[in-house]
Amino acid sequence: MDIMSKSKLFVSLLATAAIFFGASSASAVEYSIVGPTSFTGAVGDQFTINIIQRNASESAVQSVGASVYDYEGVATFDEGEAVDGYLFGVCFPTAGCFNGLDNLAGGALVESSIGANGNRVQIALSASLEPNSNDGSIDTGLDGETGTTQFSLTFTLASSGEIEIGTGYEGDGVVLPGGVVEEGVGTTFTVTVPEPAAMLAGMTALGSVLAIAGIRRKS
Repeated sequence: MDIMSKSKLFVSLLATAAIFFGASSASAVEYSIVGPTSFTGAVGDQFTINIIQRNASESAVQSVGASVYDYEGVATFDEGEAVDGYLFGVCFPTAGCFNGLDNLAGGALVESSIGANGNRVQIALSASLEPNSNDGSIDTGLDGETGTTQFSLTFTLASSGEIEIGTGYEGDGVVLPGGVVEEGVGTTFTVTVPEPAAMLAGMTALGSVLAIAGIRRKS
C-alpha cells in the first residue's frame, strides 16, 4: 500500500472514530506519578517528580497538552526532560489499534506562562497520530512497559504545598475526534517542610533517647 493510500485509510479511520467517540464525555487521558507521590525535606532540598500519561480507555485521541503547574511559592523549577516517543496507544472501533500520539515535546522541558496564570512546565504537546500497526492492546505506558517514566522534572523545595499535574492549566486539554475537548484526570505531588516546633520535638525526643542510652551504658 502506498503512502497516499495509507493516508486516505487513516483519515477514514479518524472519521469512523469520530462517529463513535465524538459525543463521548468520558475522560480518555490520565496522569499518574511513578514512584513516590510526596517529598518531605528542608527548604533548598531538591526533589524529582516522575510522571506517566496513559490513555485510560479505548478512545481515539487527536492531541494532548498537559503541564505541571501551581507550584509557585512551593518550589522552583530546575530542569526536566520528556521522553521523545509514543505516549500511548489508541484503538478505533472495528479498525484495531495503533501506536498513537507522538510526543512533540520530547527533550528538555522549559518553564513558561500564559497571561496571569502563573508559571508552568508543559510536559506534553502531542498532535501526531501515526498509523503504525500495534499488537491490539491498549496502553500500559511508553513502549508498552508499565511504570515507564515519560516525564521527569526536578524542583527545589520552598514550602509545604501541592503541585498540580494534568490538563488544568489554561490552553491545555485533550482533543477527541469531532473537535470535542475535555480535561484529563490529573494528579498532585505533595511537598512538606516540617514546622520548626515539630523539628524541635523530634530533636528533643532524639536527645532523650541518646541520653537514656548513655545512662544504660554507664550502668
